[in-house]
Amino acid sequence: MPDTWDGTGKQKYIIPVLEIDTYGSVEMTNRVGLVGVTKSSLDTLTTLVLSILAGVFMALGAQLFILVTHTATSNYGINQLVGGVAFTLAMVLIVITGAELFAGNCLVAMSFMARKISGKAFTRNMVITFLGNFIGALAVVLCLYTSGQWMMNNHLLGAKIVLTANDKVNIPFGVVFARGMMGNALLCLGVWMCYCGKSNLDKILSLLWPTSCLMACGFEHCVVNMWLIPMGIILKENRAVLAAAEKIHGGIPDLSNLTPCKGKRKMAENNIPESTQTIDRDVAYSPSQTASVVENKAVIRAGLTVTQTLVLSILAGIYVAMGAQFATFVTSDSALHAGFTSFITGIVFSLGLILVEVAGSELFTGNNLNIVGYLSKKIMTRELFRIWTLVYVGNFIGGLMMVYWMYTAHQWEFFHCMTGAKALLIAHKKVNLSFEEALARGTLCNALVCLNVWLCYSSRSVADKVISTLFAIGGFVASGFEHCVANMYFIPMGVILRKHPDVVAVAERMAGKTLDLSQLTWKGFFINNLLPVTLGNLIGGVILIGAVFWFLYLRPHMRYLSFSSEKEFSTDSE
Repeated sequence: MPDTWDGTGKQKYIIPVLEIDTYGSVEMTNRVGLVGVTKSSLDTLTTLVLSILAGVFMALGAQLFILVTHTATSNYGINQLVGGVAFTLAMVLIVITGAELFAGNCLVAMSFMARKISGKAFTRNMVITFLGNFIGALAVVLCLYTSGQWMMNNHLLGAKIVLTANDKVNIPFGVVFARGMMGNALLCLGVWMCYCGKSNLDKILSLLWPTSCLMACGFEHCVVNMWLIPMGIILKENRAVLAAAEKIHGGIPDLSNLTPCKGKRKMAENNIPESTQTIDRDVAYSPSQTASVVENKAVIRAGLTVTQTLVLSILAGIYVAMGAQFATFVTSDSALHAGFTSFITGIVFSLGLILVEVAGSELFTGNNLNIVGYLSKKIMTRELFRIWTLVYVGNFIGGLMMVYWMYTAHQWEFFHCMTGAKALLIAHKKVNLSFEEALARGTLCNALVCLNVWLCYSSRSVADKVISTLFAIGGFVASGFEHCVANMYFIPMGVILRKHPDVVAVAERMAGKTLDLSQLTWKGFFINNLLPVTLGNLIGGVILIGAVFWFLYLRPHMRYLSFSSEKEFSTDSE
């Protein structure tokens, strides 16, 4: 394995984290660190030009998002999703061309903390990149204004820009801070996954879900706002645009804060990336080989420290909750038929499991496959239960952290509280399942989730993992099965939102009946849902998949079907 680096600048710092096939976590960390050194060593002119390009790309992506969504009058969530997919153009251009995005360069801090670059070099890079992004965004403002594109559709496009910009400058500081933090977390995860990829297809698929989620869910990005708000400030002086804005708004909008200096500030995010590299292995593992990979993963997990396991588990809880809130948002006002809405829910929810599998983290349901290592006598009973306990607790912490952040971001108020109402209805339905229903749905769910893990372990590229995840995870979500970690976000969010009369009123209007929320409590969460669903997940993952596949491929007299992956998954640097 290649040399690695740590926070003290020493080599041979090996963390036995999951290194499946593409670039493993340690290798990705090295690549991010080396890219940070490269970025900080660029001369001023080169950094400035690359930063201007990134500002241009982000502005082009933002105007495409506005263009795609500006005439939506229903199915807002799905229209936002389509706009988010369109906006991904910006990040794809930045990644493939190697442009410099301010918020993405936050990852250069890794090189600084590892003492690979000086504080002066880091600060210089951030300042130049910020200025360059601003110049690039303002250049697009000038070009688009001159082009008259904002006059499209009887000035409705310009009106949408003005109203969106006005919304942004009127968001309270705490709320916009939370949205900016969530947004850049998503895009940095997308960039991180790009470092794992080895082809442009890997990179595009890595960016698609996090970037779409960021834009569709209304999170904040400072460079996007460098185009959007100045464009709104200019267009608000146009009478035809104001007339169209009044028509959309249903009255005269208060644009008093839409000025260069008085609007509220944003905190925000983002990313950059790059890199490829080729490898001479592009064939998936066979089933017997995959079984050996699963077995080795159990051994690697058993070697993790408590801190490593807990932190990776918290990340997984956050990732799954991101997918859950994304799915809630996109389908909150869907007027499509139930089957198609369920299908879309499954596709967008896949974001959570894509992040788990590609970015690297520890999910309780996937960790049920550790039973394979136990049955092969590679890990002990206490190690198996230690992993499961730590991962379950960490996932719960991550899910509750997302509940707090999403509540603070006030995303539940979107679409006149329809997003919050959808979250409330989802939680209400889950806590009113019978014990047998929750158990059966949990069993079927984790059978599919563990099959997804199996598919990902058989894969050797990011594209393989992403596409594999879409089918298995999309299938369980669309089918209405129950996932204990997802419910660690869904139901607590509902418990909190039931205290808001406006949300309850909208939820009852959506449901067409008065809701009995007596079961939507913490007790109802733990007893009616989490307990039976967790038991069902264990049955599906441990027995239906883990034990059965061990019996098929790894029981002693079947070893001739397997292979040794010791060299590939070794944790020693040689």
